[in-house]
Amino acid sequence: MKIRYLVLAIIGAMVLSLGLVACGDDDDDNGGNGNGGGELTLAEYFSELEPLSQAFDADVDLLDAGESLDEFVGFVEDSKSLVDDFVGDLEGLNAPAEVADAHSEAVTAGQELVEMYDNALTVLDLSETVEDAQLVLQGPGFLGSQARFAASCVALQGIADSNGLDIDMRCPG
Repeated sequence: MKIRYLVLAIIGAMVLSLGLVACGDDDDDNGGNGNGGGELTLAEYFSELEPLSQAFDADVDLLDAGESLDEFVGFVEDSKSLVDDFVGDLEGLNAPAEVADAHSEAVTAGQELVEMYDNALTVLDLSETVEDAQLVLQGPGFLGSQARFAASCVALQGIADSNGLDIDMRCPG
């Protein structure tokens, strides 16, 4: 049962990061912002989100915590890699003014979560059992980082909703 809780917690953080990073793809098909040169409109900022979230969900579905300590460590490494890649993409996005503060918070919260994954991996090197390893991701620091990252997703979704943009960031809830 603890593995399920852990998997759900990690998946929730990853789903959140998808929503945030999906906004970070600066390959604009509508006018040349693909090189990072211009500020995107709010609609452009959010328009790339849905297809990326579906792809991210597919990647998350492939993750498996396994039953052995080595499998669990691999799962955490893969989880960290997914979040790190998405946060990197998000960082490169030139956010419009209407979303700049929420975007900045999402980047900061995502970087914090990646750092927590790094810390968890350091502790996991010392773990002797899967149960010990699971405790690392159930600590208040890790859970707090996940909550902050989730809240940043909810804030971005709220901006999209309040501007009549029909997107689903699939924020953990």
